[in-house]
Amino acid sequence: MTINPPLFVLVEGDSRDGAALAAQAKAHGMTVTVLTDASGATDVDSRSCDTTDPACIVRCVLGLMSRHTVAALLPGQERTLVAAVAAARALGLDGPDPAAVWDTHQKPRARALSNGLAANPVPFWLLEHRDDVASVPASHYPVVAKPPAARGGVGVMACSSPSELKNYVAEWLGAPDHRGKPIAGPLLAEKFVSGPEYAVELFHGIPVAMGRKTVGGPTGFVELASELAAWHRWEERLLLAPFVERLVQRLGLDWGPVHIEVRIENGVPRLIEASWGLPGGMIPELIKLATGIDYYRCLADAACGIDVKPEPVQDRCAAVRFVTTPVSGRIAGHNLAGALALDGVADAAVYRQRGEFVPTTTHAGLRLGHVLATGSTTGQAAATATAGVKRLDLRVA
Repeated sequence: MTINPPLFVLVEGDSRDGAALAAQAKAHGMTVTVLTDASGATDVDSRSCDTTDPACIVRCVLGLMSRHTVAALLPGQERTLVAAVAAARALGLDGPDPAAVWDTHQKPRARALSNGLAANPVPFWLLEHRDDVASVPASHYPVVAKPPAARGGVGVMACSSPSELKNYVAEWLGAPDHRGKPIAGPLLAEKFVSGPEYAVELFHGIPVAMGRKTVGGPTGFVELASELAAWHRWEERLLLAPFVERLVQRLGLDWGPVHIEVRIENGVPRLIEASWGLPGGMIPELIKLATGIDYYRCLADAACGIDVKPEPVQDRCAAVRFVTTPVSGRIAGHNLAGALALDGVADAAVYRQRGEFVPTTTHAGLRLGHVLATGSTTGQAAATATAGVKRLDLRVA
């Protein structure tokens, strides 16, 4: 009798994270099946499914279980995260608490819960129509407005007056997101938080690494750069550790990868956002370059019920610099080979073809490329990445 190998199920898989998780599953000798609501050729087995409906996902997986042992079920895209986690819990598979994932997926909910922490409340308001702007006190401007489930900086904007905020609400309430889907729910406005911004990367509730972020661009909130090192390297951890620990407990984020963005304002940590799942911004790659920890393998193993305790096997630093454009135009040329040849550059890529039209970089999905670099210090890694972008010389005409 033929025994089928264990099955690793991804809810959508056409993303960088999905491809990396599929590769980990195959390396473990498992078969990969992708549940998808899209049509088209794929190099893995795929099944049609409404991938935002937990009940539909459960029915599909139960059908697969008649012929396979299903080892794991994970989201392969950010948009399927909530549904996939809920389906995994319903099927008795390993994964995070669906309630915790939902709380962090919806920014107003995460903000309300985190404001229960001592000394860090950030005033916020929910805006369902333009008249709700009147609820924001004049003394609290500027505010940062954002869709309730914004990712990658989509729709995030600073408003310095009631008129600006009214215009924002008129533009974004019910508007399509970067996938063309209408933005559901009330918009969120928060009091602007100043100070340096950091991202803490945790696994099973334990800090693994931390990065210092640089944001800017036309909106002021496009992630442009990050320098990352193991958690123990940062002096700021002494201030952030108690806050992060309370936040993890408050939100129930004690399983798998968690990404927490925080600013230190006048010596006080204030949450920017917290989210369950693999972080974007090339952070898994930076973690591997700096510490040797493979975040994709850690998540795949944990989802299969393997006990995972990520520990650094090397002590380096890593940095990323993203290529953006302040104006729209067409890609006139670049020197990718030159950037890759620079000593210390670990990876470089250009996401668009020569001659392709590109708009102004207003969110992460519109970035044009990246350069990853390593070094013995974050400063050295950052300098090499910056030099790599200069060597890349991507030109928009």
